[in-house]
Amino acid sequence: KKKSVLYVGIPQQMLLRGEGKLLLNLFFRRIMDEILTVAENEGGSLKRHLAVYIDEFAHVGRLDDAGSWFGTMRSYNIAFTVALQNRAQLEMVYGTIGAK
Repeated sequence: KKKSVLYVGIPQQMLLRGEGKLLLNLFFRRIMDEILTVAENEGGSLKRHLAVYIDEFAHVGRLDDAGSWFGTMRSYNIAFTVALQNRAQLEMVYGTIGAK
C-alpha cells in the first residue's frame, strides 16, 4: 500500500558455489507468484505501478518462463529492468537464441 524497496543480497561465495543461484531463483519465483496473486485480486492489474530491477540477472539462473514474463507483465502494470555485465552472461544461461 506504500512505496517500498526490497533488496536481497547473496554473498559472492554462495553464487560461485551455485547455491546462491538456487536461492535467488526460488526467491524470484516466489515473489513473482505473490505479485501476480495481488494483481489478480486487484482485478488483473496492479493499482500501483511496480518496477522490478534485477541486477546481475545471470546469477538468478535460468528462468524458463522469463521471456513470457517480461513480455506480458506490462499488462499487469509491472515493468522489469535487468542488468548484465555483458551479453555473454545472458547467452551462457539462455543460449544464443534464448538471449535474443
